[in-house]
Amino acid sequence: MSNHHSHEFLGFGASAPPNVIPDWLFMFLFFPPVRTTKEGIPIEAPYGLRKIEAVLMEKGFDVLTVDPDHLKPHLEDAKILAIHVMDPFGWGPSSSTFSRI
Repeated sequence: MSNHHSHEFLGFGASAPPNVIPDWLFMFLFFPPVRTTKEGIPIEAPYGLRKIEAVLMEKGFDVLTVDPDHLKPHLEDAKILAIHVMDPFGWGPSSSTFSRI
C-alpha cells in the first residue's frame, strides 16, 4: 500500500520493468510505505477500498483496513481476509504500456 509520495502519476512507475534500478531505490521512488497507526491501520488508503469498508461498516460488519506490513497481529481474530489490488491481470494502461518496452 502506498500513496506514491502524494503524486498520483508516480504510481505508474510501480509497473515499470523490474531490475532496471536497484529494488531499494525502486521502492523509495515509486511506492514508499504509507503512514499507519501503531496497530497498522493506514492513515490513507485507496478510495475504492475505503468505500467498501464504509458500506460494510454501515451494514453492521466489524471491518478493519490494515496495511499489509502489519497484517500478522490481526489474522487470529479475522474471519475473512480480503485483498485489494489495483491491476491484478496487468491489463491497465500503465502495465500494458510498460510490458511492451
